[in-house]
Amino acid sequence: MKSFADILGQNVSNRIIKESHINAGKHMVQIGKKMFGLKDELAFAFYFWLFSSVGWGAIRELKFDKEKLNGSAKWEDYGDSMPTTGKVVPIHVNMAGMISGAAEEAFGQPFETEEVSCVAQGKPYCEFEFNPKKAD
Repeated sequence: MKSFADILGQNVSNRIIKESHINAGKHMVQIGKKMFGLKDELAFAFYFWLFSSVGWGAIRELKFDKEKLNGSAKWEDYGDSMPTTGKVVPIHVNMAGMISGAAEEAFGQPFETEEVSCVAQGKPYCEFEFNPKKAD
């Protein structure tokens, strides 16, 4: 059976995966807002807590600049769910999408998230950087 990337190409499949996970991140922040009245950075931090509590992995470090609305997060994958591929290209486009969606929902503006290092590259954590999206 051919993979998603084999059929559509890596760029198209990455975009579809990332875009589909943006809504997941938004929904997770909406839970914090509706159930607990969280706003702004607390609502954003709630996403990371909620994601970590599921048991797939844990956010081990979260850096956030309140003035610039940017920062980074280190995610530790649990167990064998993350194959070591030896690829240089980061592969967690789903997580990047969720972080972008969570930030957008928390702060009311679009965000860009990029994975800058990955356990697939032999790193101890997958690291993501997020920033407000620049106007086109």
